[in-house]
Amino acid sequence: MLEALSDVVVRRIACIGLGAEEDVAHAHVFENMAALAQTGAFLGSCSLTRQMEAYQAYEAALTYAHGQRAQDPSVINASIVSAVEGNYGNFHLTEKTKNSRLWISPLMPIYWFFDLPAVAARNLFLPELGQSRTFGEAFQAVADCRARFPERPPSRIPLP
Repeated sequence: MLEALSDVVVRRIACIGLGAEEDVAHAHVFENMAALAQTGAFLGSCSLTRQMEAYQAYEAALTYAHGQRAQDPSVINASIVSAVEGNYGNFHLTEKTKNSRLWISPLMPIYWFFDLPAVAARNLFLPELGQSRTFGEAFQAVADCRARFPERPPSRIPLP
């Protein structure tokens, strides 16, 4: 699947919003990040801050998108903005999440950078996704792949 990027010289992937996905365990994310670091594939991190011009443009774009009548607010992007603005815990920027429990944290605005080929090599879904052409096919490929692997039991991070 990475053959499509053969003309791209620098292949990096950036992740942001750690903790915004409620069904993803922090311990599993950190375990995978550590495994990538062991191979030299973790390239560093940095945070969005209020003072950054890039953040201000990001917040303005999110505010605009959320203001559109037919646009469903993005929980992940709203969580990142909430964290940059200094909110913590069960804070709700949009009405969409009012009846849910959120955990806004200072981890959300951190960008984590990795070597793309190394991440792709560890991705269990990628071989299946390479054959999909539509969203429905991709969704089914992921579901089929998940059915073949046992779900990892939840793991807690031993923080006081």
